[in-house]
Amino acid sequence: KTVRYRAETNPPDTSITEYLDRVAQPGNTHIMWSSKDPWGSSPKNHLQFSWRLDNGEWSPFSHDTGHTFLNLDSGWHLLEVRSRDRAFNIDPSPARCEFYVVAPLWQQAWFLTMVALFSGAILFLVRYLIRTRERHLMERQQEREAFLLKQQAEREIHLKEIDRLKTGFFTNISHELRTPMTVILGPLEMMLSGESDPKKRNMLSLMVRNAKRVTTLITQLLDFRKIEEGKIAIELTYGDLVRIVRDWVASLQPLAENAKISCQLDSVAECRGWFDFDKLQKIFTNLIANSIKYTKAGGSIRVILRIQGEGDVGNRVLFIVEDTGVGISKEHLEHIFDRFYRVSETSMAVGAGIGLNLTKELIVLLGGEVQVDSPISQDPERPGTRFTVELPIHQRDVPEGATERLAYTPTGTLDVVLDSATEPVVLPEPSTSPDDAGKPLLLIVEDDADIRSFLLDGLQSKYRIMLASDGELGFRLAKSNEPDLIITDWMMPIMDGVALCRELKAEEKTAHIPIIMLTAKTALEHQVAGFQTGADDYLTKPFHMILLQARIHNLLESRRAMRE
Repeated sequence: KTVRYRAETNPPDTSITEYLDRVAQPGNTHIMWSSKDPWGSSPKNHLQFSWRLDNGEWSPFSHDTGHTFLNLDSGWHLLEVRSRDRAFNIDPSPARCEFYVVAPLWQQAWFLTMVALFSGAILFLVRYLIRTRERHLMERQQEREAFLLKQQAEREIHLKEIDRLKTGFFTNISHELRTPMTVILGPLEMMLSGESDPKKRNMLSLMVRNAKRVTTLITQLLDFRKIEEGKIAIELTYGDLVRIVRDWVASLQPLAENAKISCQLDSVAECRGWFDFDKLQKIFTNLIANSIKYTKAGGSIRVILRIQGEGDVGNRVLFIVEDTGVGISKEHLEHIFDRFYRVSETSMAVGAGIGLNLTKELIVLLGGEVQVDSPISQDPERPGTRFTVELPIHQRDVPEGATERLAYTPTGTLDVVLDSATEPVVLPEPSTSPDDAGKPLLLIVEDDADIRSFLLDGLQSKYRIMLASDGELGFRLAKSNEPDLIITDWMMPIMDGVALCRELKAEEKTAHIPIIMLTAKTALEHQVAGFQTGADDYLTKPFHMILLQARIHNLLESRRAMRE
């Protein structure tokens, strides 16, 4: 009897026997599985297995009962394993297992949460530190600003106190000087009126003029004190401002003519109202005399009078003084009205430092405003300056505290200005007399006419003399005449004595000429600066004529000995 083999059709049953449901990093795990033939027809060593991970491709069937998985990605994974017997029956229901590969530390939620919290804390701390530092810096800056403001306020108070003490000192000195000046001026005028000798009259006139100049300065200092203490009163007089200004301009014409300057008035027909003509006269004379003094020969001054406001009468008057003078540089322009402010540059003339400040104080006292512009011309030789004064015209509204006067009587301010006027520069022709031919030639460069006259009178008996009123003219005369010695002032308009010394020493024709510098600057640094610029001798004002004559003699003798 024949027996036919029929293959078993029941598939084996697969199971996963060993695995970890949580796999640590780096994601390596070994999983074991097995299978069982239901009828035992297939020995275990004939069973084959195939697996797939995460629904991927099935692996080829093999006898391996396990597999090691390496570097699995973090997260959940699904492993399926199926078996096949020797009859090639495949388990239709693969064994399954799920396991979780733990994420790396830096990818875990708690770690990311900690990192986020830590980063937030760091950012918060950094921001807090920055804001704290900014707050501290701001507080320090505010404290510093407050300290600087306090210092500035204290400094301003201190400066005001110094200015008050300075003004008070000069005021007290001025009070003390008025009596001796009266005693000096009175006898001088009496001697002048009874003197017939021309030379003595000239010297007495020189003394009277300068005594009046000192008296004027004393009066200005006293006016300062009165303004500061509010004790200077406004005294109004009804009149035509145009007519009075025209008289003032006419009175100052000799001063302008002596300086070879044209002075013209451009005004409206009339301007009637209540004005304090005494104070206006001081304002007017200060501005006009200032322009005349600091304008070169051949220049011009224009005085403009205009009315502003509604109607024919108007309520404001504009008083403008324009010149073609040396001008004022920008760095000094804002300080030009400061009290005791002195300009040291050569292009700007210098003065006592109180005239323009007093002018502004009087303008403000009268309820007006003043403005200065410079330069006003494109000509570098004559840049010019413009002073604009705006004052109220009082018709019926007399200011509180002001008093009314029936008539205006001009004060002596104009006379003092005219007496102190700069006289025309006289350049004597070289003497052809046999007695004078051998005398040394001196060049005197001095802007003050009285000092020039004094030097001329004291030196002309022994020397031939040339005169110049500023450094620029003095330099031209020195180059063309080559004097034996030059006497120069330090502070002068156009070109000062320091600049003149530099120019003379830089010029080959004049570098050998000895120079004596006369100046009111007594400080050591000024004397050093004078010698460093080329001066051979330095004499401070006031000086004795005998001492000056000795210095001149010594310098000329030393130069003569060097030539021999």
